[in-house]
Amino acid sequence: VYLCFQKPTPADWAIGYRSSLKIGEDTGNLTSVTLIFDAPTLGNLPVNPEPDWSSPIMTGRCVTAGFTVGHHNRPEVLTLNIGELEQSPSEVIPEDEIQAARQKLLAQGIDMDWVTSSGNGGGGGGPVIHQKPDGMTDEQVMTLFYEAMGYYYPGPWTFSVDIKP
Repeated sequence: VYLCFQKPTPADWAIGYRSSLKIGEDTGNLTSVTLIFDAPTLGNLPVNPEPDWSSPIMTGRCVTAGFTVGHHNRPEVLTLNIGELEQSPSEVIPEDEIQAARQKLLAQGIDMDWVTSSGNGGGGGGPVIHQKPDGMTDEQVMTLFYEAMGYYYPGPWTFSVDIKP
């Protein structure tokens, strides 16, 4: 699926992992997102997988999104559901932003930190979860953390297209 959209901020935004595609009676999950146009920073990318393609928009971002479903070579309806946009987190997050998110999470019974490291081979960052409510997964904790950081732009958005191969 080719999708163009306006980003909520200049940051690195993509469609969220809860996106799905239904074609006819089959539904598939999102498996990949490839950036092919980003107006303020890149324009049309030099290694575009579709060399004859050019962006239909002058501002915003275009991506290709892969799903675990395809068309059946017959007329049917394609329905794309996007739950949210997700901002890519940076490896080093400003401490004041982490502490603001941490305070929001503490009110929900979650205690976590974001640690960074660096060395001769490079560096990185990631979460350290100290406490979470019973039954909550680490993935759920991270979703709440990214929401508290403002890294999700909630939808949903639904698009339907008649396929006529």
